[in-house]
Parts: sequence; C-alpha cells; structure tokens
Amino acid sequence: KLAAFKGAHSGVPVFLPGFENDEGVVEMGPFRIFWKLAPHAPLPGELPPHVISWVEAEGESLYLPADAALDVPVHEAFLNGGKACMGIWNSMYLSRPETRCLMHRAAHKNYVYHMPACQDDKSGIWRKCRNNLQRYPDELRDIVIMDRYPYVI
Repeated sequence: KLAAFKGAHSGVPVFLPGFENDEGVVEMGPFRIFWKLAPHAPLPGELPPHVISWVEAEGESLYLPADAALDVPVHEAFLNGGKACMGIWNSMYLSRPETRCLMHRAAHKNYVYHMPACQDDKSGIWRKCRNNLQRYPDELRDIVIMDRYPYVI
C-alpha cells in the first residue's frame, strides 16, 4: 500500500515511524512531529500498535490520538501538560466521561471523525455518536463533527 501511495504521489513526504523505537521526534522543514506507540483501540483480532502524535507547524499544534485505546493515563503522559490548538479524535472518545474530559484538556478545538452522515448506518457509529451528543450536550458543545471527506479544518 505504501509503495502504491508513493507511486501515485511522488514528491510527497511520507511519515511512517519505524517500530524499532516506542517514541520519537521527526523534523521536516517547518514541521515537528512527536510520536509514541500506544495500544490500538480494542477490536476483534490482533492489531498492531497505534501511533499517537503531536504535530507543530507555524505556531499551531495538533494532537492526533486517532484510533489509540481509550487509556487516559497514556494520553496524559504523552501530552505532559500540553494543550494543542486542535485535536482530532475517533468518535469512540465521546462514549466515556473520562475521555470526554480528556478531549477538553488536550486541545482547544476538537474534531471527531469516523462520522460520515449516511442513511445506512450498519456499524451504528453515527447513531452512537448522535446519542452521545444528545446525552452530554454541555460536555460536547464545542465538538466539531467531521461529517464529510475530505474535511477542511
């Protein structure tokens, strides 16, 4: 897959951390990426570790926990008291009170993905997210749903 991507997008830098280290920093021009391996969110079957990252560029920062497990101490240790300009989260983070709190501690503006608006929600993801937004409106009032792809922040 990586070779196909590189072939289709020659000249685009690709960040793919090696798994020989558990964490690292990559600098590419004006970008700095701090990353750490973390357990992947539990799903059936074996999954490789997931990369959580903090990206800095031109005075902006982005926290990207993405599909990492809902393990608040892992995220807090990685953040080390920092608060990013933006965070991009998997919609599963809306389901637990401790991860809803984490979202606000981790970033000033939070975006949730895996949320395409579709009529046929076989996975139930959209329904679960909508229910969480209705149940916890005060906690989730500042959350932005990424309901189309590509999505521009």
